[in-house]
Amino acid sequence: MTTKDINQLKKKFAALMVPEARIFDEIMRAYYLDYHLFSHHEVAECGLTMEELYAQMNLTADELGTYAGNAEQYAQVFTLAMQVNPMDFAPGVVKDGMDWQNFVADLIEKLKSAGKNILLSGADGYLYRLPWIFYELQDKEITVILDDEVWRKKLSFLFPKSSIISFDELDNVSVSFDFIFHCEKKNLERTSLLHRHMKDTGVMKALVAYDRLVDSAVEQKSARQLVAKERVVTEYYDIVLCDDEWGLLDISHGPANSIDFGEARIEGEKVKKYKALSIPMEDFISCDDWNYDLYRYNASAALQTLLGTGMLSLEHTIASEYRAVSEVVVAEEKIKFIPSEAWEEDLGLRSDLIHDEMVKESISLKGVQKGDILLSCDEHKVHMAVVYDEGDHLFVSSSVIVLRPQSYYTGEYLKSYLEGPVGHLFMDIFNAGGYTILPLHRLLRIPLPKTDEEKVKEVTEKGKAAVELLAKAGENWRMVKRESIGLMMGK
Repeated sequence: MTTKDINQLKKKFAALMVPEARIFDEIMRAYYLDYHLFSHHEVAECGLTMEELYAQMNLTADELGTYAGNAEQYAQVFTLAMQVNPMDFAPGVVKDGMDWQNFVADLIEKLKSAGKNILLSGADGYLYRLPWIFYELQDKEITVILDDEVWRKKLSFLFPKSSIISFDELDNVSVSFDFIFHCEKKNLERTSLLHRHMKDTGVMKALVAYDRLVDSAVEQKSARQLVAKERVVTEYYDIVLCDDEWGLLDISHGPANSIDFGEARIEGEKVKKYKALSIPMEDFISCDDWNYDLYRYNASAALQTLLGTGMLSLEHTIASEYRAVSEVVVAEEKIKFIPSEAWEEDLGLRSDLIHDEMVKESISLKGVQKGDILLSCDEHKVHMAVVYDEGDHLFVSSSVIVLRPQSYYTGEYLKSYLEGPVGHLFMDIFNAGGYTILPLHRLLRIPLPKTDEEKVKEVTEKGKAAVELLAKAGENWRMVKRESIGLMMGK
């Protein structure tokens, strides 16, 4: 639902004597009455008069407030409230992005094919999408775990058929679940507690904030050790949702002998997984580390040797010297746009393909400036280019990674490093199952050689000179091809 749609609905509610501050209360009331009234066979069969509905509404006034209109108006409020997404009007709830929408779409399909008893845990992390999940799974018995006490109360009105509980109440639940989905931003230990409530044939998936998986705090490390020793994590895939990095874990009911690592990404409305490696569970437990990069690096004998020499430090990374440029919203503005076809291997950016463009409707882009390095990837390869063009209003697609030097390091230096024999070893870890994925978080964690300003300057000057020669050669070759066509066609 767009902002325009929401504003139009607010006006409709206002015309029915429901101010904006009370819209969500009326939506909660409508959902509550819909379930408790129409679950009765007689009401479902014969319906209710407006006066009967109005009388039932007044019985909820103590908890949900009073409605100032009459019976006819309330019938219209009830109907309108049942047609909207409640979370679009919920105070404090922020609509998440397309990655989350597509992730939940994939989750819904998995839940549909699961058994009847579903547990949605850590729902505070995907609150906006809950009504959609409930709408699609009306034939399931759903239990929801939330940390927020206020929201537990609100959800009990919105979804009165379901059990809305806190984590502390989990031990009082006697049901074993066919499918458990858990979103964790605090402590991995809760994953272990949930696992005990799976059916023997059940499925459990956990989406865990990556910073919790590498947090050095004692309680976090103890929780990770506990989960590892239970031997139930069978898959650990790295995934980025709306610029946040997560570990996507598959949890088995019984102990497993090995664990798979790989990359996951959103493709359409599906979560696609690309396996990179598998290691024995005993090695995972003895390693006592959930740093995803570590397992990818250790899968390469060359990287193991390189890191073992101490020539590179995991503490001095690309993020130490470069920052990622964030996207901005552009509208009603004339810009210079760099399309993907303007990138040519080792030739820099083709200035003849950078074009002026008038942006009329709002769009997210990334502004670039001279010295930035651009990175993008297709299915099999990462492409890089340094920006040499000067001037304002120069933009690229929001899908392009733009890194800006923060000290004496340069775009040419980083490009030379990543395309050289050492950097190439690190770039290879972005390939899993024959598919290349380039997550910004992990790119920024690649170790970067520490060097002095003079050496950086030397590499930069050599890189610029090489690009200038190659770009000139490329331009000459394109001219030769154009002239040759003219001669061939008799012109």
